[in-house]
Amino acid sequence: MHPLIMKYSHKARGETIVEVLIATVLLVSVLASAFVALTRATQTNINVQNRVVAINLARESMESVRNIRDTNWLKYSGNRREKWLCLDSVGTPDTCEGGGAPTLMVDGYYQTNFSDTFQRYFLSIVPSVDELDIPNDSIGLASFRLYQEPLTGKFTYDDDGGDNPATPFYRQIELDVATDPVCGTECNEAKLKVTVRVGWVENDLSKNVILETHLFDFYQRDAY
Repeated sequence: MHPLIMKYSHKARGETIVEVLIATVLLVSVLASAFVALTRATQTNINVQNRVVAINLARESMESVRNIRDTNWLKYSGNRREKWLCLDSVGTPDTCEGGGAPTLMVDGYYQTNFSDTFQRYFLSIVPSVDELDIPNDSIGLASFRLYQEPLTGKFTYDDDGGDNPATPFYRQIELDVATDPVCGTECNEAKLKVTVRVGWVENDLSKNVILETHLFDFYQRDAY
């Protein structure tokens, strides 16, 4: 073989090896970038999904308190002033109908549950607990852990003896009852501040959603 042809052949073979190495490096870089992008997209999708669930859980709680206020307005229409903050319970849903002093909402932390039997929401106060703090083990934190019914997908505070799997979410309702400074006690606690906190841990990071609203007794007259 001619010397020039042999020299050219050796050079082409060497260049081919370099090209293969460069192509391999580029391919690995592209695949690594794609893997990182896919991982981040998955994490973002999980974060968005959890946040949507948390917002809906918070909205449900806020609407449940509003629903209770409205139910009291209708149910005790002859005495809204004293009973618009009535705190009925699932076991005895008519506790405010008697002639005695009604059980009213007070400052504190609550759970909310929907009763299929009575087709309405009920609040239940959880005593001796702290403001929800995720992931720190605040006092009474376990009381606000949410579970999910496998068949209905309904969120509940009841694990049903272990049949309802635990979710990553914790939900707490804080009620702050304030007396109108203008008319004092005659308005019988005319404003109710509702704060709903939903927290969860995601990738070892604390996440939370907080919603707040104020409910009023718009019938602010001394008598009806």
